[in-house]
Amino acid sequence: MKLSTRKEKGFSLIELLVVLMVIGLLSGGVVIAATRTIASAKAVRVLSDLNSIRFAYIMYSVDEEDLDGVLSDITLLDPFLDSSLLNGKYSICEEEDSIYVGTGPLDKKVLLRLAKHSSESGLYSSLTAAPPITSYDSETGKWVWLKVQ
Repeated sequence: MKLSTRKEKGFSLIELLVVLMVIGLLSGGVVIAATRTIASAKAVRVLSDLNSIRFAYIMYSVDEEDLDGVLSDITLLDPFLDSSLLNGKYSICEEEDSIYVGTGPLDKKVLLRLAKHSSESGLYSSLTAAPPITSYDSETGKWVWLKVQ
């Protein structure tokens, strides 16, 4: 019996499985990193929007001399806000001589990102140690609030 000395071309099954495992691990890491980045970007957007509404309130209160510190209708701020903020997902409330602007519902990853910076940004949520105000929780999810005045 004659043995073939010709070497077969191609990859073995083991080599292909190793390559597929490495590709799977790398793509899994990319997905995890992308998820964190997306949550951070959403948190920055929420904080930026709430600050924009706070500044709109300040401009509104300068224009309205008879304003007694009470503003329950956020649509009064429309002339001072960018059109992207006029979609109705923000709310304003007064509690104990303070005014808060809030948004929600937010998913847990975004809330966790916001909670990390709540002390320097003045945010209140169910994840912060701040005293509770209006409701942090609604039937649709968790809210975050920023003190305006």
